[in-house]
Amino acid sequence: MEVRISESPNRILVALEGDLVGEACGRVRDETLKRLRAKEKRCESVWVDLRRVTLIDSIGLGVLMGLKATSRQHRARLILVEPSRAAQSALDAVGFADLFDIVGLKEAACQAPDLFAR
Repeated sequence: MEVRISESPNRILVALEGDLVGEACGRVRDETLKRLRAKEKRCESVWVDLRRVTLIDSIGLGVLMGLKATSRQHRARLILVEPSRAAQSALDAVGFADLFDIVGLKEAACQAPDLFAR
């Protein structure tokens, strides 16, 4: 699992590539939470780019739900960006897709150009 995190003053982008499974999930969670906590409630949104995710297991789904809850505690919105077919299938299989804000890449670029215009 490759994790790339970018930031702007009030947003965080977590771009994932590979399998969001097992031990890799802890690294995704820890790195994202570290950045979110550092913003001290000045973060409006956390964007999780799932375009290049090839597999998500139950631990990965749990991490996404946990990040959503923690983001809300920090008054930030968690947004999933264009889930890959595998990611969308996993979200749909457990009924989580309706629990997340999910946008396509174009919409993400319009809403957060400071993160996606690179």
